[in-house]
Amino acid sequence: MREDAQDNGPRGHLARRLFLLLMLVLPPLLAGLGRSDCVFHMEVRALQSAQETWYRLADDPRAWLIPSWNGEPRVNKPPLAVWIDLLAWTGVDPARSTVDQLVYRARVAAALLAMLLVLGLFITIARCSDTTVGATAAIMLGTSVLFLRQARLASYDTYFMAFSGLAVCAGVWALAPRERPGPR
Repeated sequence: MREDAQDNGPRGHLARRLFLLLMLVLPPLLAGLGRSDCVFHMEVRALQSAQETWYRLADDPRAWLIPSWNGEPRVNKPPLAVWIDLLAWTGVDPARSTVDQLVYRARVAAALLAMLLVLGLFITIARCSDTTVGATAAIMLGTSVLFLRQARLASYDTYFMAFSGLAVCAGVWALAPRERPGPR
């Protein structure tokens, strides 16, 4: 067997699984995000609240602290979705932006957070079991219809799904046994 054709160890194995995961999950996750077909009411409300807060930033640089809805503070929903949208709209001129541009950027941010969840699942399960099981679980999640439907929406639920899933991954990592350092 030629040396360059040999397996280059656990890191190469992990890199190949990660590459396969990205190639299978990213295309359906990112395809068609630019269509402004906002039909889910929570996505529309989240984007409208973010857009109103974004416009207020021109007059009040601290407007991002408390998002607004119809001129009133929107305190019944967490501001994280608005903050993520504001971050996604960085560098866009409010006077020249289009709705399609804002929707696309917000959806890309949501899709990237969802992809981070898929990667977190892969790494967590790979650490607890092996890379084959981790890749299989992550591919199953990342290509499922319900996940793709939700992950492509710039809505509160998408961000909650991503951050709560990442919190579970972080908890598993924190509780996983570690090698003890040897005596000094």
